[in-house]
Amino acid sequence: MQNSCKKHFGWRELLKNCGCKMTRLREIILEYLSKNQKYLLTVEDIYFALKNNVNVIGLTTIYRTLELMVQNSILSKFDIGDRKTRYESAFDKNSQNYHHLIQMRLNN
Repeated sequence: MQNSCKKHFGWRELLKNCGCKMTRLREIILEYLSKNQKYLLTVEDIYFALKNNVNVIGLTTIYRTLELMVQNSILSKFDIGDRKTRYESAFDKNSQNYHHLIQMRLNN
């Protein structure tokens, strides 16, 4: 990965600087992520949010796009213990250190 990938650019510039091509479907996925930056999103969250508007998008496309972004340090990947991987932007944080609070239900 090149150091230029860590600079604050738009999605298109980030991908280009990392040697990746910006496709229409990648752009749609990343636009959705940028509009929902305050959430940790699963692949399924993204799929169900986009499937009605983009009839050709599949889970495999979303998985591959997200993993490409993780490999290039554009997205961060989280496992909070529920067997679902979540993703969020690695950029645009107000501070370097922050925490995610997870509400868990307890069965009595």
